[in-house]
Amino acid sequence: MGYSEEFNAGMKKVIIEIGAYNKIFNDKKINDNTKVKVIFSLDSICEKCPNNENKNKCVTEEKVKELDLKVSNYFNIKEEIYCYNELEDMVFNTITEGIFGNICKNCSWYQSADCKSFIVEK
Repeated sequence: MGYSEEFNAGMKKVIIEIGAYNKIFNDKKINDNTKVKVIFSLDSICEKCPNNENKNKCVTEEKVKELDLKVSNYFNIKEEIYCYNELEDMVFNTITEGIFGNICKNCSWYQSADCKSFIVEK
């Protein structure tokens, strides 16, 4: 599926902003007890995405739900509040390249974003 130049430019901007977000997030020295609320719907990362219509619905909502379900199933994550270290143990310390590929292979950002290096090669 081909995307318009405007859409591609918007996605590139989002990817750059998320990269900056990840850098800021990683530089904050998160306390193991920092509380993180997991939700399976639009979240703060979705805020600037060009697929986010009117700040309340994703154009690719079914695809996003599929991704969330895979993550939930692989790591037994529920919509609730966790301590950061719990999530890190559940995901970052156990994810493999194979699991990452299975979860993310159909994501439109799979080839263009550098999620793999942030998540798998952490």
